Amino acid sequence: MKRMMLALTMAVLCGCTISKVGGHNWPSEKENENQNSVDIENTVFMSAVVFPDGYDWQKDSVCLSEGSRLVMLGGERILCESEAKSEFHYMVKGSLFETLVDNMQTIVRQDGQECLRWDGQESIWDLAMDGKDILCLCVYENEDGYGCRLRRNGKSIWHQDGCYPTSDFYENKGTLCFGLDGEFAGGVQGTEETLFSTAELPFSNINYRFFGNDRWLLCGYEGFACVSSSLGGPYSSYGENLFCGLLYDGSGVYVEQYRDGAYCILKDFTVLYSCENFRREAVVIDGDDICALGRVGDDYWAVFSKGLLTTLPAGCTPIPGAGMALSYGRLMFPVTLEGGVAGFWDGGQVRSLGLNGYVDRIRIGRGVSKKYWMSK
Repeated sequence: MKRMMLALTMAVLCGCTISKVGGHNWPSEKENENQNSVDIENTVFMSAVVFPDGYDWQKDSVCLSEGSRLVMLGGERILCESEAKSEFHYMVKGSLFETLVDNMQTIVRQDGQECLRWDGQESIWDLAMDGKDILCLCVYENEDGYGCRLRRNGKSIWHQDGCYPTSDFYENKGTLCFGLDGEFAGGVQGTEETLFSTAELPFSNINYRFFGNDRWLLCGYEGFACVSSSLGGPYSSYGENLFCGLLYDGSGVYVEQYRDGAYCILKDFTVLYSCENFRREAVVIDGDDICALGRVGDDYWAVFSKGLLTTLPAGCTPIPGAGMALSYGRLMFPVTLEGGVAGFWDGGQVRSLGLNGYVDRIRIGRGVSKKYWMSK
């Protein structure tokens, strides 16, 4: 840990561009094949934005571009990028990807080096890796409106006008998937699409997911949250549509919803867990293990898992937008400590990086996939 902290401190003081720090090389693809997969799955990936000592980044939010972004892999390899200006960045397989638009072209950089470029301005919704291939889920606008496109190594392999993503990449039966809504809604599994015109349906807020061999549809209908395993119904009402989400990770479909002021997790219309006066800000699932992060009233932050509420200590503020990681019962998420110090929650313990800044990405192993390298 001391070695990692020293390397991080040196990186900040040097004000470096993208570079390796710490003198360790991440194993190649061939070397990884000979490693125990458990080691890969347990590797912790983090990126953080750090600022010079004495700089109050929490109050002076206008000057966030003065920060430097670091990427850490289990304390072994560290990348440093001066001036973390990119609004869209992704941490995948230990590399830092950033996207930008220049001269009517979309550019993707990996660790500071341009790796992809194509004509047209597109926003990258999510990014993943399949071996050495880079997959980009993109949103575009043209004279006819808007649409969604899937690219592999910059080449378009699927696109559809009149829709936008409703999910990040997720894996189902070894295939990369994502959901869609707009004039057309549904989902894409690999490059095979299941789409339907929303003009023909009385639904709103459509969330379409591939779950094993099934297709699940979560939607709003006449003020109620409804769930169905097929487009034609029947549609099962989960009550008033105050808030509702679908969770799935191989073992079943779960619904999260607010009922009479309580946050609930349901399966087959049965409430498994509930927590009064809990406002969920982020949630993560791994198998049957579901962990939610939120506020209890306006008083304090807490983690709700398996019916138990764990309060975060005073002076420890989570960053829900940075996401959470959960693997084999180990829950991790970024926190900011007193004085603007970067830290993270690790299995019930608060750990400090001793840096002036914040962790903005955290993941364990491949993320929410067993095959692909994901950004979440």
